[in-house]
Amino acid sequence: MINNHSQSELIDYLVAVVNNEPITMSMLEDAMNAFWINPDERPKSPEQALDYVIDHKIKLQEARKLGIFVNEEELKIEMARINSNFSSNDELTKTLKRQGMSLDDLQTKLSEEIMIRKMVERRFGQFIRESELEGEATAFFEQNKAKFIIPESIQMDQLFFKLEPNSDQSLKQKIKNNAEETLEMLKKDSDFLKYPNSLRTGYISIDQIKPIELAGIVANMNVGDISGIIETSEGYYIIKLNDRRASRQATFNEVKDQIQAQIRKQKIKADLEAEIKKKREIAEIKIIYQIKK
Repeated sequence: MINNHSQSELIDYLVAVVNNEPITMSMLEDAMNAFWINPDERPKSPEQALDYVIDHKIKLQEARKLGIFVNEEELKIEMARINSNFSSNDELTKTLKRQGMSLDDLQTKLSEEIMIRKMVERRFGQFIRESELEGEATAFFEQNKAKFIIPESIQMDQLFFKLEPNSDQSLKQKIKNNAEETLEMLKKDSDFLKYPNSLRTGYISIDQIKPIELAGIVANMNVGDISGIIETSEGYYIIKLNDRRASRQATFNEVKDQIQAQIRKQKIKADLEAEIKKKREIAEIKIIYQIKK
């Protein structure tokens, strides 16, 4: 199996042809390593990758027939989405290098994905009626209310006393002493927000609280309580629980957009799969090299 393009330059070979456009083994590897697409859609084996790339070629050819193109702003937004998954530009560059790709290669891949999304929306999405979606969403909600429970949520203030990496014991103790002194002052005046290292959260569920060490403590606090010093690997926390909202049944209006978006996505997927099946039947597809299972 080819791991990167530097190897593929030596041993890459033709696997298939779709309407006179080649598919090579390195393209299958690219598909299997495609961090720029949804992991649920990413092929897991060479056999799946061949099907995926054949379908990709057919979709891309259809987008070109419709005259679809990608503008700079669309590509910029997509690049920003990719960058947000990496801690730095260096990390992205290293990932690309490991896969034998350049930034230009990535932009080409992203442009193709954008073209296909626009083609799918033009061919299938624009014909879905909102009235039809709302009716189906209402029926789905009534039949599946148990799936739409809003969990208990809390709102809290917190103070964070950060430990620097590789802090020695004396520095750790100094920071902890600072936290303890602050805690004593908070017992007299519980105004967290007057401290520069404070944070007030919005309403969040217990499982959204980070770091995880805080969640168990908050779960057992009463409204108005101030925690003790909570020690984590990152530093020390002090928490005040301001409010707690009980779990409840969501209303339809609260989840309508979520349900309609999912139904819309399923409709488009079904229509697209049916269309690709038809296109495959009339496309000129030649399998040059049989992938071994």
